[in-house]
Amino acid sequence: LAFNINAAQLGAKLDGVTDDTTAFQNALARAALMNNGVEVFFNGDTITSQTLTMTDNTSLVGSSASRQTGVQGSGRITAIHSDGPVIRLNGENVTLKNLYLRGSAARRSGVKADNYGILIEGDDDVNGAVRGFRFDSVYISNHPNHGILSSGYMFVGVINQCAVRDCGGHGMMFDNGVETGRTFKGRPGGVMIQMPKFFGNSGHQLVIGSGDDDYGAYRFEVNNMDSARAGVSLDPAIKFGDAAMYFKGENITTKNCAFNGDNGAGVPTNRAMICNGRVMEHSYNRYIGTVGIAHIEQNASFNSTNITFDGCQFGSTSTNVVAVTTEAGVDQVKIVAPEDSTVTNWFDSNLSNPVYESSNRMSRATQTLDIKKIVVGADADAGITVSRDSATTGISVERTGTGAVTGSFS
Repeated sequence: LAFNINAAQLGAKLDGVTDDTTAFQNALARAALMNNGVEVFFNGDTITSQTLTMTDNTSLVGSSASRQTGVQGSGRITAIHSDGPVIRLNGENVTLKNLYLRGSAARRSGVKADNYGILIEGDDDVNGAVRGFRFDSVYISNHPNHGILSSGYMFVGVINQCAVRDCGGHGMMFDNGVETGRTFKGRPGGVMIQMPKFFGNSGHQLVIGSGDDDYGAYRFEVNNMDSARAGVSLDPAIKFGDAAMYFKGENITTKNCAFNGDNGAGVPTNRAMICNGRVMEHSYNRYIGTVGIAHIEQNASFNSTNITFDGCQFGSTSTNVVAVTTEAGVDQVKIVAPEDSTVTNWFDSNLSNPVYESSNRMSRATQTLDIKKIVVGADADAGITVSRDSATTGISVERTGTGAVTGSFS
């Protein structure tokens, strides 16, 4: 039967002053030897001076006295070292829960290097991978580099109600291995990110699919995200462009998210996102202080296509001279606008196959539509209006079977 290990029973003082690294390493090592879903837990605040490595079938769960009487808060780990992440995941079925991973002032002001909040990375060999992780209520702040970095092959993960703030890199980054210089690289995929919060990070709040693989990431779902730059400008050394988020790959979706693109002073500065890939859907999102919605890059290995923005809601400070800009070669992009949208210029001229829909309009590029039947109501203002150039045909009817042609338009 699986059981729990209390870090305090292995010598952790948990007083917020003592370096408890050895006690936590011993507890995690014991849990790894049991390899049976063992949970290492602690109640209080602690300091660590080395990376804590989590391997197969282990969990780290924290708690501490909350400011609210009778309510338990997260266990706090303050990292004082400057030679690695606070926690590294290297294995399968790893869980982190109720943790506050904070960098000390000295750590935050030190070198970026590999000083992340959490590093998700398997061994750098042909079998190196991380599969099946879960983060619940993990709060990450004050690290010189990315809050969470996934590097190399990673498959199936859940990040639930987690926050990253005041970090010197990206909030969360899912990379194929370039970021850590891996020899054996792989695509990250199969991740659900629910109710994340990003605040005041120097890089993009969320990067999905970076690296040197044109196919990027796959099967990512982001729901109910909140973000703010809080006056922190994008670091030009690490940004992929002037946007809050960067998405590269296939089957990437966002829903009910708030994208913030201002500079902290209410001035629209960045686009909500940069997209590169195919089969992406961004639905019912709010764009606050953004310069348009998105810029879509052309993928080097295939056309960026089938990208949809449905139910766009704009904050009062958003500017949308052109809502979606594209690089040459980008194929189908679709926007479904809300009824109260005041945006009139949705696409730039590069896009070969734009699709626009609203409550009173549908606009598509030149293409064939196969429609079996059109029914016009009996209202006085019902009908079909054809606007055309005088040198072209408006609607032509061609009969290929039996029966008479009863109408034509020219």
